[in-house]
Amino acid sequence: MKAATLKTIKDELSTLSAETLQQMLLRLARFKAENKELLTYLLFESNNEAAFVEEAIREMDEQFLEIRHASGYIIRKQLRKIIKHMLKHIRYSGEPETEARLRLHFCMKMHERGLHQNRSTTIRNMYVSQRTYTENTIQKMHEDLQYEFVKELAKLEQ
Repeated sequence: MKAATLKTIKDELSTLSAETLQQMLLRLARFKAENKELLTYLLFESNNEAAFVEEAIREMDEQFLEIRHASGYIIRKQLRKIIKHMLKHIRYSGEPETEARLRLHFCMKMHERGLHQNRSTTIRNMYVSQRTYTENTIQKMHEDLQYEFVKELAKLEQ
């Protein structure tokens, strides 16, 4: 995700009410280095969550393509980088559905690449922990949404 220029952000902020600005700034205060990206999300992308998720998935796919089947150390390092970016998007959104989609996509990509069966305990644990987080997130969602996600999660067991 590219951050907008300060001028563009300033112009967009001038159109918002004081109460909305206050809510955004209080949320922004929790973050440090990624303030500009968070503001970009709040101002320009939060109204189209589906496009935001698709962009995050596209970035994740590109990062998975960079993973080479080299040493376990390099694979772990690249997976940690992907998780870090994924968590950033999850934090920005704050939506359980977005979190479930991104975590599920991460697990599916690991499954496709066969990384979930890696001989490295750390890599297997990354997969298991993300899968557990996904299951916990799905439990917090509405029943109709749960059904779709559980069905996708079941595909990973096959």
